[in-house]
Amino acid sequence: MFKKSIRKYGIPTLKMFGMVVFGLAIVLGSFSAAFGFSVTISAFSKGILNLNRAGEVLSLRSGGLETSNLSGAILGSSEAKYEDLDLKDFQVKPFRVEVKEATPLLIPTNGIAAHKDFLYNEESHPGVDIWTNTKGTGLNGTSRGYPVYSACSGKVIRIFLPNQEIEIQCDSLPIEYRDMVPSLNIKILYSHLGDGATKEVYHDLKLGQRLERGELVGYQGDISSFVPENRVVHLHFGVYDLNIRRPLNPAPYLGYDEIRLGHTFEVGF
Repeated sequence: MFKKSIRKYGIPTLKMFGMVVFGLAIVLGSFSAAFGFSVTISAFSKGILNLNRAGEVLSLRSGGLETSNLSGAILGSSEAKYEDLDLKDFQVKPFRVEVKEATPLLIPTNGIAAHKDFLYNEESHPGVDIWTNTKGTGLNGTSRGYPVYSACSGKVIRIFLPNQEIEIQCDSLPIEYRDMVPSLNIKILYSHLGDGATKEVYHDLKLGQRLERGELVGYQGDISSFVPENRVVHLHFGVYDLNIRRPLNPAPYLGYDEIRLGHTFEVGF
């Protein structure tokens, strides 16, 4: 059998194949020693899956930083099922908080923080979900919610098509906000700008497009690649530190001390 392979493929080809296999074994062995066998295999498998989905992601590199999504499961636990949520009426009591006159970022959309599981949590849900209403529906019972605006001036650096997810690298925020927020060098994330059933897209942004603060981005929707059962019309809004590549609490960037259940949002311009 080995002789047949030599005749068919040639010795140089087989040598090349052997070198690739040997190199792969060294890499896997090194990772296994450092992180453990199960972690290594899991990471390798995810890498192969991501290669298959590469065509669904449009991204730019900026300042040497990879602009890949740092948010993990956008809707919190990847095991979450929206069919398990009671979407009749959450008995949430809406309340309004006065926003400071000058804020680092513009409030990106109207709506309400209608569910306790989708407030900001650095590990499980690094952002805040702004629902159109407490029933989980869009305007006039559709899958389209309120308009969404750019919270800062900057450039579109990533579009994740299955989740209709947009990342905008903000221009460096003014120095006068340095005592109000942990970082002036940030990107912002918008997710679910589309219809989960029809796949209609609720934005027409292009990679590299320049946006000004307050410019229309699109509309709240219910599309989700992380939780396909999602039919809650909302905007997931996240803020990320480009210096340390970590999620940040959006509250101080929007002029709030904190964002709690029932918190209502109103675009202020």
